[in-house]
Amino acid sequence: MIELKDTITIYFDVDDTLIMWDQSGTKWSDKDEIVIRPDSNYPVLARPHHEHIKLLKKHKQHGEVVIVWSAGGAQWAADVVRALKLEDYVDVCASKPEAYYDDMPIKVWMPSKNSYKPFK
Repeated sequence: MIELKDTITIYFDVDDTLIMWDQSGTKWSDKDEIVIRPDSNYPVLARPHHEHIKLLKKHKQHGEVVIVWSAGGAQWAADVVRALKLEDYVDVCASKPEAYYDDMPIKVWMPSKNSYKPFK
């Protein structure tokens, strides 16, 4: 069992949150491109979402636990974290939850995306 310390826990998704995909068909700047799984038979090119990466680092610097998840699985999340060189900022890589069980609806205990203001 892994026991995380009692502190605020922040979750970041991978695809279209930490990395972006070029869906317009146009190429982005090579300097802004990262290679995920460079040693595999199928390396993946993506673009970092710099604003979300800054937030992730800021949360960790404030002592919060950072978990990165992906519907693509824990290994994909870990591969992206390594490609972005965020290993020192991320505590856990996990698969995206399929479900959750709680006595309260998520709207009661989870602040909306626009209402969470952790930094003063």
